[in-house]
Amino acid sequence: MEASISKWYNGAMETPTMKVALDPVGMLFKNSWDRFMTRFAVLVQIALVPGVVIAASDVLLARHALVTNIIGEIINILGAILWIMATVALISALGRGTDFGASYDRGVKLFWGALWVGILNGLATLGAFVLLIVPGIILAVQLAFANYSLVLEDKRGMAALLESRARVRGYWWAVFGRGIVLMLVYIACAIVVGILTVLFGSFVFGVVYAVFLVLFVPFSVAYVYEVFENLRRVNQPVEGAAQSGADRMKAYVAIGIVAVVALIALGVFLAPKFAAMQEPGSSAEFPLIPYGDQGIISPRSGPAGTMVTVAFPGTVLDAHANKVLVDNLLGASDVPSPDGKTLQFAFPKELRPDCAPGQVCAQYILNTPAGPHMISIIPNGTTTIYSVGLFTVTTGTGTSTGNAPMY
Repeated sequence: MEASISKWYNGAMETPTMKVALDPVGMLFKNSWDRFMTRFAVLVQIALVPGVVIAASDVLLARHALVTNIIGEIINILGAILWIMATVALISALGRGTDFGASYDRGVKLFWGALWVGILNGLATLGAFVLLIVPGIILAVQLAFANYSLVLEDKRGMAALLESRARVRGYWWAVFGRGIVLMLVYIACAIVVGILTVLFGSFVFGVVYAVFLVLFVPFSVAYVYEVFENLRRVNQPVEGAAQSGADRMKAYVAIGIVAVVALIALGVFLAPKFAAMQEPGSSAEFPLIPYGDQGIISPRSGPAGTMVTVAFPGTVLDAHANKVLVDNLLGASDVPSPDGKTLQFAFPKELRPDCAPGQVCAQYILNTPAGPHMISIIPNGTTTIYSVGLFTVTTGTGTSTGNAPMY
């Protein structure tokens, strides 16, 4: 077994005797940026189509209403479909020089092909991850250019995966390192987006994140394309090399299918047990945080500031100091419960993070908008969060935010 694993690693990551190095990372970024700016208008137009759709979905989902949530999820699915087409279109625009219309035409024609390549890629990588994780990391890097083989070399299905693997052969560490650099750039940008979200709320997140995707995705495609072109220039696979690992790739896909089926079966089997654990007062060995509409809220709607009574017979509340969370933000603290089962509080007009004394965390104040809000309770002296149910604010205090001091 050990010998076969060693042989597999050597075959996957071996370095040719006469090897031409890929472009240095600095030159790679420069070439990617130049290519991105040269085709900037077309690339941004292509990415803008799914970007606008995703932004619309985020805005609708941020309203937390049943109808807008349903419409938002439907639009989200449409956005995912458009991103597949857009990815093909971006590769075509970069590699074939096609304009907006021709690029999307190719994206539509290759949609099912790209979807199939993506499914095979995911199953194969999952199957390799099952084999002690490291093979999955190796294979994920080897298959990074499957879509590029599909669009630029007309390799379909399994052939696209095998072609990508053959291109990376002998350059695994070089490709892996360049991928890590791009990932670090993405993380840095995502942190900035996250900070803006904390400061200005979920609506701003939807808009800013869409702009980020519209700009970063085309650049990242240009970056990966530049690496792919490097490999095509310096690493011409010998005839038949792409097919040499076909049986192993099929085995990975088969293992991946088994893993997916096993995960689905496990989820179906464990669902009733999780549901039982989530009941208040459950005697389950490993109780989870209770979740669901478990309390009686009266009234169920009203303007911000309405006195709300919560009857919660499943939990013994503290006589003096219970916390009320609204959408996981602090709504009220030190709320008494004379009988240990009910409490009354004014539905908050402002929300802020629930930060413990001395804890360093971002502080901001969020006005309570109209719409449904989840009420949760934390009994004094515990860290368990009990989700009670929804209260609908008919007249809110707006959606603007203001800053409070950090501590």
